[in-house]
Amino acid sequence: MAYQPPTLADLRPVIFRSLRDPEGKVFSADNIDDFINEGLSDLSQFRPVEDTVTAVWDSADITPDTGDLDYIWHVELLVPDTPQYLVPPNEQGYPGRTGWEFYDNRLRFGAYWVSILNGLLEQGREPQVEVWGYRPRNLPTSDDDVLDFQQSVDEMAVRKYARLQGFTLLSHDRSLYQQWLAATNNTDVSPTQLQGMLAQSTDEYERFRKRSAILRRTSIYPSYTT
Repeated sequence: MAYQPPTLADLRPVIFRSLRDPEGKVFSADNIDDFINEGLSDLSQFRPVEDTVTAVWDSADITPDTGDLDYIWHVELLVPDTPQYLVPPNEQGYPGRTGWEFYDNRLRFGAYWVSILNGLLEQGREPQVEVWGYRPRNLPTSDDDVLDFQQSVDEMAVRKYARLQGFTLLSHDRSLYQQWLAATNNTDVSPTQLQGMLAQSTDEYERFRKRSAILRRTSIYPSYTT
């Protein structure tokens, strides 16, 4: 059976239970939502989502819209009834712009490729720019939003992150810790034991993060210059 990611409302009680506060007497829903959003943002750093964006070329705007992509590794030009043009990235150490570059979330082409694109546009060929890259995870805005998990390992990472942040908050907020002891029947957890739980959660998350990280594709192409 294929993995089905949960909604925000579905994941929230799971986080409450992992923090030994199943009824939400100490941590608020806003606390949990913040932990989940922070976890999704961190997940984007080591398990980014691969995506493709196709933009129509407009000579008036030489920076095609690449949507939410924050890293690019491959660019092609699409022209009707014509083989695809592979556009290489700018070659390091070569004078001038030989291909494309991605800086400040903007895709730019060198003069050579701009002239090709504009020439195709003048011919009525309607060129498009197809871009491969990675985007950050979408953050939920309502309880019904399905969380941006591609695999079960993504969900596990966010659950571990949220648990870590909850124990961190308890260890830094004395009054919250006292409330947690009384309201959730955790009176057997001493400050020393809480620090041990925090250390264990930290080690567990860091190991999981390293083990599940995805290497990004590289944008380096072979050099054809001599």
